[in-house]
Amino acid sequence: MSPSQIHSDFSSKSLLLNGYKIAITAERKRYEIAKLLHGYGAEVSLVPAIETISLTQDKELLQNSRLCIDKEIDFAIISTGVGFKNWIYTLQQWGLKESLIGKLSKAVVIPRGPKSRSSLRSFGIKESWMPESESFEEILDYFSSLDLENKKILVQLHGNNEYDFIKVLKDKGAQVIPVRIYRWSLPKYLTDLENLVQDIVDKKIDSVVFTSAPAVDNLLKVADMGKKRSLVLESFKDYVVPCCVGTVTSSTLISEGIVPLMPPKARLGIFIKYIAFNLVDFKSNRLSIAGSDILEIVNN
Repeated sequence: MSPSQIHSDFSSKSLLLNGYKIAITAERKRYEIAKLLHGYGAEVSLVPAIETISLTQDKELLQNSRLCIDKEIDFAIISTGVGFKNWIYTLQQWGLKESLIGKLSKAVVIPRGPKSRSSLRSFGIKESWMPESESFEEILDYFSSLDLENKKILVQLHGNNEYDFIKVLKDKGAQVIPVRIYRWSLPKYLTDLENLVQDIVDKKIDSVVFTSAPAVDNLLKVADMGKKRSLVLESFKDYVVPCCVGTVTSSTLISEGIVPLMPPKARLGIFIKYIAFNLVDFKSNRLSIAGSDILEIVNN
């Protein structure tokens, strides 16, 4: 389904988003998100900004999986629940599942959030600690007081933000084994994403929903292709509200000086409800601030 309008028989007494146009850039669970937002009265379009490519047959994944099994793992950082499950199922096909679970059971295991923790527990692996913020920054804080010289750390990769994270660990003397279960690419056909970029520039929509950092990066990459990045960022600052599910997803926008609408916890249900109850006021407040800035410029 290319960015088509979502129609649903979902009934809601409170049409908090009536008249609002919202684009969803997610690939996974996009129909679920669309149905929920439509239930609050929003006019929703689907414009996936990423395409997930499984690496379960990848030679590098097999090689790094064997490294995890052959070495004594001191720490294991598990980034995503679905990624970890896919990895275990792949290892099962290779006859390596039990060997890895045995290694992880002896290591200090750190899930990035509740979903990865749940995946670990489903295979009988107990976590040692979990960051409350679900951020890599908090995990680095955890490691800051530890001696990591020659410690072996497994890092399940997620998105593009881990490379700086891995560099910090290596600078502290750790031996890092990166494991990537899937990667993201731009969609095969870019027309829908190009049209979304233009709609953002022209301020024809009210909000864009992001559930992953690669979706943000890919949207800006397509904007770069059309030399519209600065226009997109300008629109995000004063009119079109970017809604991000969590701190990892919002990191690129925040680095650009953009404050997205973001829930207190990175959970899909909480996220959608947070959008429904806060988007109108959030956008209204931003427009008021932008209008005040314009008046100040004119008066000066």
